[in-house]
Amino acid sequence: MNCKRDDPPISSGTVLLSTDGRLLRSSGESNSPLVDASGIASYASMLDNGNFVLYNSDSSIIWQSFNFPTDAIVAEQRLLVEWTLLSHFSETDHSIGRFRIVMHNDGNLVSYPTDTTNTSRDAYWHSDTWMGGRNFSLNLDTDGHLYILNSTGFNIKNLAENRTGTFIYRATIDVDGIFRLYSDQIENNGSVSEKSIVWQSINLTDRCEIKGTCGSNSYCSMGDDIVPRSNCPEGFDFVDSQHMFRGCEENFIKQDCGRGTEGMTWAVDALENIYGEDNGYALVWVANEEGCNQACLDD
Repeated sequence: MNCKRDDPPISSGTVLLSTDGRLLRSSGESNSPLVDASGIASYASMLDNGNFVLYNSDSSIIWQSFNFPTDAIVAEQRLLVEWTLLSHFSETDHSIGRFRIVMHNDGNLVSYPTDTTNTSRDAYWHSDTWMGGRNFSLNLDTDGHLYILNSTGFNIKNLAENRTGTFIYRATIDVDGIFRLYSDQIENNGSVSEKSIVWQSINLTDRCEIKGTCGSNSYCSMGDDIVPRSNCPEGFDFVDSQHMFRGCEENFIKQDCGRGTEGMTWAVDALENIYGEDNGYALVWVANEEGCNQACLDD
């Protein structure tokens, strides 16, 4: 569904519909197909709702952009079972980022870090709609109503209620991993005068609870501006100082802690007010913090 997002950006070229019914990208010396349609296209149309559609000679749809969402859905678009939205890498880099949201076949809409499995252990937000069955869908109406339907068309969950006024809407999995519904106020001359967040899956104060916010060997903290920050513990530096969420790596020379290390000392450093995920490699029964430290040093 997002197979071309990580391709190099098109610096020059023309999108065209060829005489043999293929949608091509012209790049100087060669042409390459843009889409894999289910038949030969006779004409194409950009609909008012933003859906780009290819039709065959019988005026039947053989391909449409609404079936290939990237990071968002817009009004009149649906997210069907096992379809996924993937966040951007950054505000300026629109390649695949760190977070995704999936419409599962049990009716639950779930957010995960990108490089994880579809299990509850890896999830950090869900719509709490385990209903069973199939053919569920996430829907966004032109009035801003964001909701989940079951296979019979019954509304099982309202994420955002409908609104009045002249707005356009989009629901996006953002760079920070939060799923948000945005509205744009449209003036009579067609200009956008106001952009606002209508609904979001996670409170800003809880952003450190989003799995994947910080990378390996780092931890998250919230500043006074309610912006999550990645931190490296003592002995570690950022892998990428421009993208601190990529995690930390050791800034010391590793030594063999096995045989032949007489005279070497090891210690456990405490990090105050830190919460760690409960997915350790082993479970050790100890009575107190000192016992835990000693068990680690004895390993």
